[in-house]
Amino acid sequence: MITIKELRTRPYAKAIEVYLAFRIVTASLVSIGAVIGGHSPLYVLRSWDGKWYNLIVLHGYPHLLPTVNGLVQQNTSAFSPLWPMMIRYLSWVTFINPIIVGLILSAATGLLATLAVAKLTERVSNRETAERAAMLFVLAPGAFIFSMIYCEGLLITLMVLSMLALLERRWWRAGLVAGLATLTSPAALPLVVPFAYVAFKELRSKNWHPLFATALVPLGFVGFVAFLWHQTGQLLAWNRTERDGWTAYASLRFPLHILANFLFDPIRPTLQWHMLFWCTLFAGVALWLIWKSKLPSEVRLLGVSCIALFVASHPVGFRPRFWEITFPIVMALALRYEGEKYRRLVIISALLLVILTINNFSSPAIFP
Repeated sequence: MITIKELRTRPYAKAIEVYLAFRIVTASLVSIGAVIGGHSPLYVLRSWDGKWYNLIVLHGYPHLLPTVNGLVQQNTSAFSPLWPMMIRYLSWVTFINPIIVGLILSAATGLLATLAVAKLTERVSNRETAERAAMLFVLAPGAFIFSMIYCEGLLITLMVLSMLALLERRWWRAGLVAGLATLTSPAALPLVVPFAYVAFKELRSKNWHPLFATALVPLGFVGFVAFLWHQTGQLLAWNRTERDGWTAYASLRFPLHILANFLFDPIRPTLQWHMLFWCTLFAGVALWLIWKSKLPSEVRLLGVSCIALFVASHPVGFRPRFWEITFPIVMALALRYEGEKYRRLVIISALLLVILTINNFSSPAIFP
C-alpha cells in the first residue's frame, strides 16, 4: 500500500499538492461568498464562458442564428464542441448535474495539463527543470481558470501531447491529437506553425508523413465550421457570431491601441484596459524569453505563434488565462531561473494569481 510519504516523494508531487489545494480553497471561498451574497455557488462557478458551454450541453447548437437589425447576436455557435460534448455524455452516464461535471472535468484536465507540461519540459531538459515548470504552471496568474467550466485544461493537455508526439516524430498521432485540440478551441490553431516547420525540414529527405500530419491539425476547427454551415445554412456562421456578437476579430492594430490608450491617458482606462496593458507588455517579454531559450525550435515557434494570435485578438487580447495556453512561457522561465530567483518568481506569480482569482470571482470588471 502506498503511503502519504511515498506519494509526496513522487515526481511533481509539490506542484500537484499546490494545484489541488488551490482548487479546494478557491471552490470553498467562492461558495461561501456566493451564499453570503445570496447566489448559488454553481451559478458563480459556471459564469462567463461556462454559461455558454452549459447551454450547448442542454440545448446543442442553433439551427437559426439569432439576429437583430441584420447583426448576429451572441450565441453558442462561437464555442467549439469537444469540451461540451464531454460534459454532456459524462453527465448523461453519471446522472450528475452538468455544471458539477464541468467543474470536476475542468479541475481534472487542469491537473493533466500540469503533468503534461512537466513531461514535455522533462523531455527537452531534465527532471529539476520540469519540477520548476510544473510549479510555475499551477501558480501562473491565469491558473484560476481551472476552477471554472473552461476548456483550457483539455486544450492544453491535447496541445502538449501533440507536441510530444511531434518531437518524437510520431506523425499520425501528432496530427490526430492536434486535430482534437482545434476541435476543442481555435486557440490551438498555432500548432500549424511548428508542424509546418517540421514538414518543411522533412521534405528535404522526401518524407511526406509530416506534411499529412500538418494537414490534420486544422481539421477539428474546419469540421466544426462545416457543421455550423450544415446546421444553420450559413458558411460564415462562426465568423459572423464572433464578429457581430462579440466584436471579435484579428487586428494587428489592437495591441498598439492598448498601449497608446494607456500611455496617453493612464487615468481614464478601466481595470480591463489596465490589465490588458500590462499583459501586452508581458507578451513582449515572453516573446523574448521564449525565443532566447534553449527550447527546441518547434516549441519556441508554438509559443511565439500563440502570443501573436492572442495579442492580435480584439477585444480579448493577451489576458492571464492565455498564459496557461502559451505553456512555452513557463518552460522558458523554468530553464532560465533557479535557486533564489526562481523562488522570487514563484512568490510573485502566486500573489498575482491570488489577486486575479479574487477579482475574477468577486467583480465583473474583468472577464477571464
